[in-house]
Amino acid sequence: MKFTDGLWLVRDGITINGAVQNYVVEKTPEGLTAITQTTPITGRSATLNSTLLNVKFHSPLPAVVGVKII
Repeated sequence: MKFTDGLWLVRDGITINGAVQNYVVEKTPEGLTAITQTTPITGRSATLNSTLLNVKFHSPLPAVVGVKII
């Protein structure tokens, strides 16, 4: 599925939610896992009914960083 119009423009009808603030960052044997939120965390209730992104970083080769967003 293609979400962009060209390289930089977002297609009509598509909204992209980017990571704004890290919630939890953990070091794992495979790399680094970060749980991030798409809105600022201003209090306990800010994490309810909000989008969380699970981002996994790993290094398949030296000087290469792999990123997987779940």
